Amino acid sequence: MKRFFKRLLIVLSILFLLLCGVVFVISSLFSDQIGERVVSELNQQLKSELEVEGFELSFLRTFPNIGANLRGVSLKGTDQEDLLVADELSFRAGLWSLLGSDIQLKSVVLSDGILRIAVDRDGNANYDIFKTEETEPAPEENTASASINLEKAVVSNMKLFYSDAQSKQRLTMDVEEAIFAGNFGSTQYKLNSEAQLFIKYLESDGESLLNNRPFTYDTEIAVNTEEGQYQIDELRLQVGELPLEASGNFRVQEDETFINLSFSSEDGQLEDVLSLLPDEYKNQLNGLETDGDFSLNATIEGVQNKQQQPKITAELRFADGRISGDRVNARVRDLGFLAYYTNGTQQNDKTSKIVIENLHGEFEREPFALDLTIENFSEPSIVFAADGTLAPGALMAFIPDERISSGNGKIHLNRLRIRGKYEDMLRSSRIGSVDMGGSVSFENAGFTVNDEDISLSSGEIVLEQNTLTAKAVTLDAPGTKMVFDGRATNILPVIFADSVNSQGATLVFDARLQATELDIDQLMALGAPSEIAQEAAEATGTTDSLAQAEVEKREFFTQFLDGTFAAEIQTFNYGLVEGEDFKGNLTFKDGTMTIAGNTKTMDGEFLLDGEMQFSEEPVLTAKLSGNRINIYEFFRQSENFGQDFLVADNLEGQLDTRIFIEAHFDNAGNFQEDQLRVLAGVGLKDGVLKDFAMLEDFSTFVNIRDLREIRFTSLQNFFEVRNSKLYLPVMFIQSNALNMTISGEHTFDQDINYFVKVNAGQVMADRFRRHNAKLKPKPARRKGFFNLYYAILGNLDDYNFVSDKRRVENDFHESDRRKRDIHFELERLFGTIIELVDEPLDWRDIPEYEEDPDSDEPEFLDMEIEGGE
Repeated sequence: MKRFFKRLLIVLSILFLLLCGVVFVISSLFSDQIGERVVSELNQQLKSELEVEGFELSFLRTFPNIGANLRGVSLKGTDQEDLLVADELSFRAGLWSLLGSDIQLKSVVLSDGILRIAVDRDGNANYDIFKTEETEPAPEENTASASINLEKAVVSNMKLFYSDAQSKQRLTMDVEEAIFAGNFGSTQYKLNSEAQLFIKYLESDGESLLNNRPFTYDTEIAVNTEEGQYQIDELRLQVGELPLEASGNFRVQEDETFINLSFSSEDGQLEDVLSLLPDEYKNQLNGLETDGDFSLNATIEGVQNKQQQPKITAELRFADGRISGDRVNARVRDLGFLAYYTNGTQQNDKTSKIVIENLHGEFEREPFALDLTIENFSEPSIVFAADGTLAPGALMAFIPDERISSGNGKIHLNRLRIRGKYEDMLRSSRIGSVDMGGSVSFENAGFTVNDEDISLSSGEIVLEQNTLTAKAVTLDAPGTKMVFDGRATNILPVIFADSVNSQGATLVFDARLQATELDIDQLMALGAPSEIAQEAAEATGTTDSLAQAEVEKREFFTQFLDGTFAAEIQTFNYGLVEGEDFKGNLTFKDGTMTIAGNTKTMDGEFLLDGEMQFSEEPVLTAKLSGNRINIYEFFRQSENFGQDFLVADNLEGQLDTRIFIEAHFDNAGNFQEDQLRVLAGVGLKDGVLKDFAMLEDFSTFVNIRDLREIRFTSLQNFFEVRNSKLYLPVMFIQSNALNMTISGEHTFDQDINYFVKVNAGQVMADRFRRHNAKLKPKPARRKGFFNLYYAILGNLDDYNFVSDKRRVENDFHESDRRKRDIHFELERLFGTIIELVDEPLDWRDIPEYEEDPDSDEPEFLDMEIEGGE
């Protein structure tokens, strides 16, 4: 018996090998013909032609079926654009069907490609590619055919792009794997399907619904293709982190669909629903955890067609809840609410309503309650009411701003209410129709912003109809303590304004700001991008884009402001600048801030009149009037104006000045150095120039000890900065070391052209005298002297003294004209005569101040003497 079975096994093996051989021969000899038959039959059923780069048959990996693999597949849609592009479209056929005239295709696998589905505005779909019975040609006699009797379809590693211009919907999705199994050749069958998908982008009517969310499902559906009936026996799906179950049925007819579906979730949590929010909010909720009794139920019931929508209801309940997480640092207990949505009796926007009912909780052991109703989505009407205590430590978890890292204190809401139509809330002209009232008070309520604590320690804001009144609202921040009082109107139109402020909303206000101290640097740092954002921008080379976004925010915010802050500040600082007793006004109008006031600083007093235009490319203009300013402090607190040629340690004296500044910035907020313009008039009394390295080159003919500390009489001059260059007009300097006349130009790149005329008679006489220990200025007499002329040319790192009388005199002449122009322009800008110091009488005896061709005085002996190079 054993021998019999052994022989039988050998015979069967031989027969199997022969069969495999036959199949191999068939697949080798007739693969092209079979492939052509399959493609030909498919094309007979399609309006457009299926194009294939190659075809192959496989047997061993598909046994007991034959695999018919179409490689490099492409198919046009009705819009003549690619509908399908895939690396492989594979069919599984019955083994013995290859030997007959009828090829039985049992399953299909579509992989590694793109499917693009589109519906135009007229409702025409690009996938309407199958021929109808009327258009199909009659089969010819004795013609072999390929009948498709699918039992399974698999889609893997495909990208799906869907757009419907008619319903204004767009979808981009990755299909990791989707399996469909059933007796597709029958009119009635059970469809079993499961899929792992990833929704990259879903938009409906211009609104982003789901981005970057996983989506999975597992379902069994009873299908009746003759009646278009689909009965969902079981559907389990998960959207993002939210698990759902669904049941019901729908029937698809030519012009309408009958729907009866219900959805529910008992195993989810509130955080799973929040995970479906848009990315900009969801990312801020990472780490937020909720715990409580949760339920979600929704139904869709009725007819869907061009004129009618089914009835939709949805209800979300949450009770006995708590929230916690990395961004929550407040005690929140007993959180609960009922939220529901319905599209109403008429199933349209007009009868739609969304309600958040009795949102309540305990924040830091104090109760809070809120109700919100929005109805009639065609012309929305809003009813909002809130009462109780909120904790910033809990609120900051819902604020999409990475600069905020924690919150503290309490915010007390007292019967806050807003009732009215949304359209009325948008328009200043109609805001009077909205009912508003209540108050908000602060109890050390604040946040940690960019690692600094800022809080509203006390005060109250009262809302009465369209008027908001601030009463002693106290702001505490690093180096800053200020109190606000004032009134503002149109707060809701500003809050609800769109990105272009199409309704022209303005916040009209009149407020008072009193500060005992104000640290402007720290306040600006609070509003700067976070350190994480700055590091990310540096790593990606988008620093300018980040800065540009901040400029756009300031421009957007300031366009709403229309009013004045009356400010009194006891002490303030900005950089190294320190001041006290500022009194003035900050006025905002049409995106422009104007500041006018006076303050004590730098041991003197400044009057400020400035304007900042918060446009796409901001512009600053300012007029400064300084009186009795300590020139050392002026240079020190101004950080030597960004140069190290002449610094604070070189200077002493009392300065009076009039300065006009025009500064430009690009759309990223970068200062445009080449567009800076400055006009300045300065008057210096009791001036001292110490340890100025450049003057040591005069030690050839001046006692070096005199040059180390030069004291000079009062002097006045007018300067200009333009085209990245400082222009120094001609001026006479009377000092203990020497009397000289100087003019010149100094670029921001430290290139210099200075021109000097020295009253050399005194200089030569001084070579035989001792050091002027009393540092008394030389007399400025005209008689008995001769002059030396020098041009100082080059760069601060490498310059030369050149004797050149003609060049010096020409520059004196041109710069004297520039001085008069600057003087005239400053007087026009300031609207007053500008004489900053009293001119010494003996200056009138020197040639630089009066050239009288009829004078009987002897001429100066002008000489050019080489030296100093």
